[in-house]
Amino acid sequence: MARKYVATIIALWAGCAAAYGYTIEQYLNIRGNFQGYWLPGGEEIIFRNKATGVTQAWRMAAEGGWPEQITFFDEGVFFAVPHRVTGNVLAATDVGGNERYQLCVMNADGSSLAPLTDNPEVIYDYGDWSRDGRRLAVAANERDERYFDIYVYDLETAERRLVMQHDGYNRALAFSPDGSSLITYRARGSQDADLYLIDLTTGETRHLTPHEGELEIGAVAWAADGSGFYYTHDEGRDFLSLGYYDLASGRREWLETPPWDVTQLETSWSGRYLLWTTNEDGYSVLHLRDLKKDKDVAPPKLPAAGVMWGIRFSPDETKVLFTFSSPTTPTDVYVWRIGEAEATPVTKAVLAGIPAESFAAPELIFYPSFDGTMIPAYQYVPRGAEGGGRIPVVVHAHGGPQVQQRPYFDAVYQYFLDAGYAVFVPNFRGSMGYGKAYADADNLEHRLDAVVDVFEGWRYLAEQPWCDRLKVAVYGSSYGGFIVLSELTQKPYHWAAGIDIVGIANFVTFLRNTGPWRVSLREDEYGSLERDRELLEAISPINHIQDIRSPLMVIHGANDPRVPVSEAEQIVEAARMVLGDDKVVYLRYEDEGHGLRKRANRLDAYPKMVRFLEEAFAAREAFRERLEKEVEEAERAREEIMESEAGE
Repeated sequence: MARKYVATIIALWAGCAAAYGYTIEQYLNIRGNFQGYWLPGGEEIIFRNKATGVTQAWRMAAEGGWPEQITFFDEGVFFAVPHRVTGNVLAATDVGGNERYQLCVMNADGSSLAPLTDNPEVIYDYGDWSRDGRRLAVAANERDERYFDIYVYDLETAERRLVMQHDGYNRALAFSPDGSSLITYRARGSQDADLYLIDLTTGETRHLTPHEGELEIGAVAWAADGSGFYYTHDEGRDFLSLGYYDLASGRREWLETPPWDVTQLETSWSGRYLLWTTNEDGYSVLHLRDLKKDKDVAPPKLPAAGVMWGIRFSPDETKVLFTFSSPTTPTDVYVWRIGEAEATPVTKAVLAGIPAESFAAPELIFYPSFDGTMIPAYQYVPRGAEGGGRIPVVVHAHGGPQVQQRPYFDAVYQYFLDAGYAVFVPNFRGSMGYGKAYADADNLEHRLDAVVDVFEGWRYLAEQPWCDRLKVAVYGSSYGGFIVLSELTQKPYHWAAGIDIVGIANFVTFLRNTGPWRVSLREDEYGSLERDRELLEAISPINHIQDIRSPLMVIHGANDPRVPVSEAEQIVEAARMVLGDDKVVYLRYEDEGHGLRKRANRLDAYPKMVRFLEEAFAAREAFRERLEKEVEEAERAREEIMESEAGE
């Protein structure tokens, strides 16, 4: 296919005019496929994609072929999980991104759709199917919106039974193989949890993981005979590792303790295979052990270094289904025949006319922060940029904060690269994937250390020969939006622009207005309204808005249950009082929640983001001489403060 080029020249953008090979709309129309599940017999699969503009579920042959759409909701389908024996499918959807998920059950072809829940003010959180397909374990905050209790639904009798009531955040994880018991998860903090075992016959609950300090627990998978379970946890360690819990004795043992987090964990139904992945600097490495032969099986070759998730054994245990994505490989569902050298993509991502060979991979780099901590970052640089002039950079601050930006395919990154921008993605302190100590390093009074980490990324970029330090912008969602607002108020002369997507502007109002079930899980990171009010006010960007100098774009969904839209409203009003209406752009979407899920809204917002950045970079060029002086003065002032502090 012949490639069409559209040249966009910004006259004031000396030395940095961008030739756009493809439009942002084309990149946004790239559609991947994900969350694959086997149907009974292993001949067909169910997966999800956004072909209709919102996420829906599809069915197709496991060997590939033409997919058939099986859900037709007005809103996106959050998940569609089939039972591997009965073929019944459990699906969840909400309204306008409000995350109050309602559950329904249908046949694998989408017929006989019937609601399982019908209370739009309640969140229903799916846990597990029993092996016979008769029962479902679900957590819900019906009793009190602050707390999640656990229920078991019987699909044959249409009865529901409360099996755990507790004033906290609880989730159902896994039925035992014989269906007699259920493992549940209870959060004690953002990185602290416990496991419980409920005897579904007697109602007795057993606390499995009493501990002191913090204990993070990840995945759980039963042994086939029900005598115990495999699980990932970090008791006494800095990383999530693979362990085994023997129920009869209560004995816990380590099976694998790599210097990385163990993430995905699966067992085959007969118990022959144990599969896990490690997260190595963000990239997935698959491990498969044949327990029958006590021998490891070589993993398949993948198209590139990337990320695997949603890994599931076929019913006959000869194949593995998983979702895979890399910076140069849009998301697709793959099948691997155990023992073969390569995995095969079953689905085919739509590339919107953009050739796959045009996609670029990042370099993993590490840069020092203020205290010597080395910050990992993915650095994307357009081809040929090293030998050309200085170019703009877009810094992406991830949300969480206790998540990790991993090397998935990102269409927006690829657009920026095609447009002549570099993209810089730091995993600042507080990120997952680098151990418990790193994840906790930004808690409470250390919150702004993460902000400094991102700014030190600016300083690293400013030293690169291909970077135009006057044209470095920052964008981020949720906690990343807080980072954006903090950068623009803490370092007002260094950043060309900021884009805050569903970000926190005021920690006091955020904790007061966020979903009540979230508050206790956030307080050990951010602080308590009762104990830490002064700290929360000090770190809130709204209280430093008088220092903002760079243009700001704010994007928010009106139904956001995590970071309420009031955060956007107050920062926009305050920023306009300082900058004026022309330098503050506000996009509010009435049918969205925590982020932009719907393609129509993304096609509205992202082109506006692109124009916003173009104009911001052009303005920096127009006033380059003055801005260079301001940055130099700001850097000198910073050095004087550091020298003074060192002298003290």
